Amino acid sequence: MSIERPVVFEEGERIGIIGSNGAGKTTLVKALFGLVKYRGSITTELKPEEMAVHLQFKEYVNTMSVKHIMETVLHTSIRKN
Repeated sequence: MSIERPVVFEEGERIGIIGSNGAGKTTLVKALFGLVKYRGSITTELKPEEMAVHLQFKEYVNTMSVKHIMETVLHTSIRKN
């Protein structure tokens, strides 16, 4: 994964990370929590205990869409497109 410019999140923002198997989602979360070594830099004023993570597992019923799960977790509405 390569990010050419800094990604900045505003205070109070919630983000979702989506990707296929092996894309690095879990590794990114582990880097944010300081659990793995990585190249580059992560700048934050947050302490790991001030962060929250919801990992999606396959325990959801097949009739529940990823969109619905994200809307529920993020307390928001995602437009159709």
